[in-house]
Order: sequence, then C-alpha cells, then structure tokens
Amino acid sequence: MSLSRGARLIDATVLSPWRQRVAPDSTLALHALSDRRYDRLLWQDQWVPRRQKLIFAAFVIAGLGFFVIAGIIGGTGTTDDISVSDNPAIDGLIPERGDAVLQQQTVGVDLAAEYRLLTLTISPDARCSSPVDVTEFTRHVEGLQQYLFTPAIGTPIEALSGEFNCARAVFEKISRPGEFQEIDWAFSVN
Repeated sequence: MSLSRGARLIDATVLSPWRQRVAPDSTLALHALSDRRYDRLLWQDQWVPRRQKLIFAAFVIAGLGFFVIAGIIGGTGTTDDISVSDNPAIDGLIPERGDAVLQQQTVGVDLAAEYRLLTLTISPDARCSSPVDVTEFTRHVEGLQQYLFTPAIGTPIEALSGEFNCARAVFEKISRPGEFQEIDWAFSVN
C-alpha cells in the first residue's frame, strides 16, 4: 500500500464520523480524508502562534494607548495656572496658587533671569484687600532669580494668618524699566 506524500494512517476511532461516508473498501479515500484532516490540523497549529502574536500586539498597543491618555489627562506636571504658564516672566509661585501651607511657610516668586521684583505684599485674606509690604525683608537668591519672604519675629508678618492669605508681586523687565507687571495668588494656611 503506497501512501501519498504527507498522509498518515489514523486510528479508525478518530475518523469514525468520516468513515461512515467512505466506502469500507476504499483505502484511497481513507488516505485522502486523513490528508485533509492532517492539513487542517497543520493549518490550526500555524494560526495559533499568529493569533497569540496578534493578541499580544493588541495588548501592547492598548497599553501604549493608556500611557498616552494618562499623559494627556495628567498634563506635564507643570502648573495649570494660565497666568503663570503663559507668562514668560514667571517661573513659579511659592507656594503655588491654592496650596495649603504652615504659618511659617516661605512666600515668594521665581522670576525669569531678565526680570526683577519691585514689591512683594502679603494680605491676611484671599482678596488682597489689606496688603502688608514685605519687600525690604525678602531674600534674593541670585542664580535662581527667586525673591523669598519667610515670616519671623522682627518682620512685618511674624506668622501667616490662619485660613487664607494673598500675595501680590510687582515686577519689571530689567531692560525695560517702568513697564511693570503684577501677579497675585491666594493660598490657605493650616
């Protein structure tokens, strides 16, 4: 008995559904059926790794998509304060707008290199209605262009008032004296 290329002899119990359709004396038909079944098994085995690769690729793409969405939702880690992020003169506020701080918290502004502070005032309310000028008591950090005030005994403000405080900074570009800008921000004290 000669077998066609790739044909296998299969136990009759495996081919029992097909054996009913094939004449019992037809060994050639039995070999043809076994070839088709063998090819179908090969076809399924070839697709399993591809299917696994496609599923893995889909998970990787979905994971990258989640990172992109998280980056868009989370932002860049910078402040969402438009008056700070859109103003090239201001690198940051200390403390940031809306922060909750302690009574001895340092208050100040971080300016870009080409700007300088004219006045810094702190008010014991959220609307900057009764400012106290602390400009003389600010500490200037040269390399960082930060102007900082820390409440202490002997300064106009010995401790920040409870609840809300408002700070206002007036600054100008060094190359354009007289053209000043200002920013105010409120923060709470615990």
